[in-house]
Amino acid sequence: MADKQHRRLNFYVALAMLYAGEDKIAKAHGVFTQAFVDFPDNVEVHYEYALFLHKLDDMAGSMREMEEVLKLDPQHARALNYVGYTWAEEGRNLEKAKAYIEQAVAQLPKDGFVRDSLGWVYYQLGDFPAAVRELEQAVALSPDDPTIYEHLGDAYLKNNDRARARKAYMKSLELHEEKDKKEAVRRKLEALSPEGGQSGEAK
Repeated sequence: MADKQHRRLNFYVALAMLYAGEDKIAKAHGVFTQAFVDFPDNVEVHYEYALFLHKLDDMAGSMREMEEVLKLDPQHARALNYVGYTWAEEGRNLEKAKAYIEQAVAQLPKDGFVRDSLGWVYYQLGDFPAAVRELEQAVALSPDDPTIYEHLGDAYLKNNDRARARKAYMKSLELHEEKDKKEAVRRKLEALSPEGGQSGEAK
């Protein structure tokens, strides 16, 4: 980082993450403060700082930085996807969210996570057939992501396809590692079962 000729942004990101891992949050923020000085015209500093804030669960700060990215580079695909998906999750600005995510998909058509965002915004808009179409593509592109399978299960359920919803939830439950997320999917499976216990096969 001290070598002006060879320093790179990922050095700063790595150091900030190391500090955060040691719970030295002020020092981690300080690294990014220095990055803004050392890379004054680099939009990626804002993007990486936004991701860092997201990992700290500072969602307001993360959104603020992502919106700054889009001021500097309105076509930044990852920031378009992040902002659009966040709006979709919150159920607000849905038409604008859809426009943002469509721009991201146009740039990253083979990215399953971006395609998932498009499926989820369709879901939030109430266009469940379109949601299923996009989410099926998303799981084909990213077959190991539990959240995409959970979204697909939700969309199938809204389309009154309980059998496919169950399969998608089962796959999501299998892939999820976080206990609270597994429990959330398990509850969805149990709600599908009239007997209230047939999902017990998935541990």
